[in-house]
Amino acid sequence: MGKINYDIAALCIIGLNFFLFFSRSRLYIVQTRVFFLLLLSNFLATVTDITTVVMYWNEPDYHRAVHYVINIAYYVFQNTIPFLFIIFLVALCEKLKQTRAVSRMLLYSSWIFSILLIFTTPITGYAFSFDAHGAYCRGPMLPFLYAMAFIYIVVGLTYFYRNRHQIPWETRLAVFFFLPFSMVAFGIQFIFPDFLVQNLGIAVSGLIILLTIQDFGTYTDHVTKLYNRNGLFFQIKILLQKHKKVSVFLVSLDTVNFLRLVLGHEVFSSLEREVARKLFGFIRADRFAAQTGPGKFILVTAEQTNVEVERQLLLEAFTSPWPVADRLLSVSARICEIHIPDDTTDIQVVFQAQYEFSRAPALYPVNTIIPLNALSLANTGRHQAIAEAIDRTLAAK
Repeated sequence: MGKINYDIAALCIIGLNFFLFFSRSRLYIVQTRVFFLLLLSNFLATVTDITTVVMYWNEPDYHRAVHYVINIAYYVFQNTIPFLFIIFLVALCEKLKQTRAVSRMLLYSSWIFSILLIFTTPITGYAFSFDAHGAYCRGPMLPFLYAMAFIYIVVGLTYFYRNRHQIPWETRLAVFFFLPFSMVAFGIQFIFPDFLVQNLGIAVSGLIILLTIQDFGTYTDHVTKLYNRNGLFFQIKILLQKHKKVSVFLVSLDTVNFLRLVLGHEVFSSLEREVARKLFGFIRADRFAAQTGPGKFILVTAEQTNVEVERQLLLEAFTSPWPVADRLLSVSARICEIHIPDDTTDIQVVFQAQYEFSRAPALYPVNTIIPLNALSLANTGRHQAIAEAIDRTLAAK
């Protein structure tokens, strides 16, 4: 048993990792969920590692069974990390559902075998044991557990390398930055058992992933922290894969250009943040929102959400002034309700409808729910394409 200095440092970094993970907007995709489990396993492995050392300092105060339980928990969490890492790599390649049944069976069965080997340790002593004096001893099968972790990483990297052309360069770089910290830490702790750096290496690796692969800044609006157009397009496609029906509410603030001119950039940004906070709250997998332009918002909810409650919330929000920057602002909005697939199956229609509000706002009333079929979208797509082409040309100059 070694000192816990490195584990304490690992806990600090893991705390930062959790803060970054939960404080930022993220896409609700498989790789995000797997990465959260990876963070959680790292945290639990670190906590149980510290607990085993502290208990070993006061070994006579605890029953032998308690020592076994805590050490088993540590090895289970520690040996789950490589397993989750390979799943994370496959998820990055977007091939998790396409993985053959035989490959999945081999992956899961080898992990289950390792876990069973750990759980039977009190009887077999395969992973570890305690001698008559209570001294901790490594088991004869512990090298096998380390070898399994190494094999997981090699197999995952091989799969990742074979699919590298489908993965952005930044993602590939982040994965290969991940490896030195985790692999070197694994090797050091295997050779020097009292040098408890394994959890620290994984925590640092997780931080690298959070600052690269799991940084979804390109999919979020930096003012309101909602999704931007790219993030909305990405997330709504994921939602439609899980739910047959989705409700979409377009919210376009009235007289946006006037408000921006009169209020100034800072106050108007405060208004947008207040709208995002009051109407949309925290992003969830089945209810999320996006800001696609100044004063333009889109709320997306799954079929389980009470749509009537959403309607009332949106209508009531604009019946009273908004407190922004020590002042009360009377703000109106045009709201359109779209049901997918009843009204349309094309996500682009959502953006066309919002563009229609900007193109001809005088045609539509404020502070009322407007159905999609009430919008004149016959030429909106063409107008939108022209406007976007002009914007791209100006941006290129």
